[in-house]
Amino acid sequence: MFFQNMVGVDLGTDTIKLRDRSGDRFLETRNMIAVRGGKPIAVGSDAYAMYEKNPADIRVSRPMAGGVIANAPDMEVVLSDTLKRFTSFSQKTAVRDHRRREAGVLSLSLQHHESRENTPRGQGNR
Repeated sequence: MFFQNMVGVDLGTDTIKLRDRSGDRFLETRNMIAVRGGKPIAVGSDAYAMYEKNPADIRVSRPMAGGVIANAPDMEVVLSDTLKRFTSFSQKTAVRDHRRREAGVLSLSLQHHESRENTPRGQGNR
């Protein structure tokens, strides 16, 4: 089946925003790339951290300017890396949320058990 993992993408000059179809997962990152010798070395927020602090042999730039794609090959790298991060982030989030739900159930049952132990006999839970 096509389009199983539909993602909304907002390509901005400064940031890229991704949201899944259900609206539960959201990712916002910088629209930047750091390149050394024609090979990308950092993308997104990692590249932004290098911005204006980079050595002369590393070019840090935004692949979009004025709301349009200014450098298509760099934009392709940024978008592909961001989508990969979003899908792995989504999978990690799903696992983490499942573990939180299990921990929450365990936490609630422990709280209930402790409250019953601290209640004097014959009075029950009020």
